Amino acid sequence: MTRTPEEIDQLFDHLANELEHSPDDPMHWMFNVVGADEAGLEAAGQKGVEVWQEFGRSVDEDAEFEVGLAENVEHKDDGSTVESLVLCFQAIGTLSAEQIKALAQHVEAYAAEHGLTFEDLDCTDATDWDEYMDWMSLEDAQWRLSNLTDSGVPAGAPLPYVFAITATERTTLESVAQALADAGHEDSEIHSDPDEPEDVGLIVRVEGKNDADSLAASFASIESVVRDGAGELLGVQFFDDNAEDDLEDDAG
Repeated sequence: MTRTPEEIDQLFDHLANELEHSPDDPMHWMFNVVGADEAGLEAAGQKGVEVWQEFGRSVDEDAEFEVGLAENVEHKDDGSTVESLVLCFQAIGTLSAEQIKALAQHVEAYAAEHGLTFEDLDCTDATDWDEYMDWMSLEDAQWRLSNLTDSGVPAGAPLPYVFAITATERTTLESVAQALADAGHEDSEIHSDPDEPEDVGLIVRVEGKNDADSLAASFASIESVVRDGAGELLGVQFFDDNAEDDLEDDAG
């Protein structure tokens, strides 16, 4: 369901009074549209990019406006998930309640014009993706787990842990990898930057779960072996195999 102007005012009151959000801090706003298969949503999105950006700039010339398909994953109490696609009209900036109302009205009209439904409006802090995807300390990673739980990921749900390790010599990483294998962490890979062969790193994958104690145990086990082997543990991340390819260069 869409947000009424009154509900948008209430949302801004909640952000300011309950979450202590400053109006000077940018937010990532997502106007979600449903009602068609992937092809239908993609066609509506392609037609709507220029229209959305032009209208958005008329509302706030400093904000960023994007359109794209997003996968919505609903986590059930029994641990199962239901996946669906949404067409997401996005606005990133320091937008006021009145500006969000104007954007919401525009999305609702565009959706109706194309036989779709403006389902809902979501917002999050604007994400610094370089920082978000960086290797995390244990404390930061446990905080990320709590956010995942708050966003609907069931406690204890499977969640791969990926650790990054570096050292000054490849031979050191080879010794660390063997020691990790002896400790039960056999899924690892040494890689290097083709342009800088001396820049090497070790990626270690662990079958984890959304549980702070489980993460702490894995972190301590990895850290102990790495420390004894004269390596350096850069931190941990949570992502799938597709995302790993984008991060491996950062382990060196």
